[in-house]
Amino acid sequence: MQALRPRLDQEAIGLLRQGALFVLGDEGAAAAGELRRALDEYVELVAGIAAPAGVYITLPLLEIGRDGVSTRAGFIASPMFARFVERCVDPRALTFAVVTIGEAVDSELARDRPLFDRLVLDAVGSVLVEIVADLVEDAWKGELAARGLESGMRVSPGYCDWPVEGQGVVFEALDAGSVGITLSSSCVMIPLKSLSSVTIIAGRVPETSACAFCARAGCAWRRIPASVSKDNNAGEEGASRGEEE
Repeated sequence: MQALRPRLDQEAIGLLRQGALFVLGDEGAAAAGELRRALDEYVELVAGIAAPAGVYITLPLLEIGRDGVSTRAGFIASPMFARFVERCVDPRALTFAVVTIGEAVDSELARDRPLFDRLVLDAVGSVLVEIVADLVEDAWKGELAARGLESGMRVSPGYCDWPVEGQGVVFEALDAGSVGITLSSSCVMIPLKSLSSVTIIAGRVPETSACAFCARAGCAWRRIPASVSKDNNAGEEGASRGEEE
């Protein structure tokens, strides 16, 4: 298990501003001026108080079933992820990770501010935790590349067909407390601006994302375009059957 505390350099801060602006939109000259004022203020604030941290571990893949994937930490109850993993080529394993930007951002989010400012601050925090997740992922992907292995996109509990209760598996896999992250009885991570995930690593990963097997073409969280290939349509039909069952 490896714990990291990534540093936010100027490139990361630039990505933070760009990403938050994309999330918030920029419509109309008047709105743009107010948005950019708030964005400049809260990017500077969050970058100054954030305490980025993450921890990850790679565990063996024990079994692939119809309803999910078995690991030493527990069962990942996602039929779609199971179909995704099944197509990968040995050796196969799973990397579990959790990241956070720290409690200070939570404290700022709890302060009384105008609604518009709260929206901007929340967006900046959400974008930053994704950036930190990417930085932690870059660390272990570098290790994989040296071994000639590939990886898919990370998958998080609560998205797609993996219930949020899957947080328990991620937290069983690693010591999230070592970077200050805890899990509530309702599976909410504390600090709130935290992110958990699992990623398949293998000798070859034919598809980049489990979205390739999803029938929800209009899903707001889709990471790749909906496929129209015969091969993937078969997977989508299976996904639909799984949802109906």
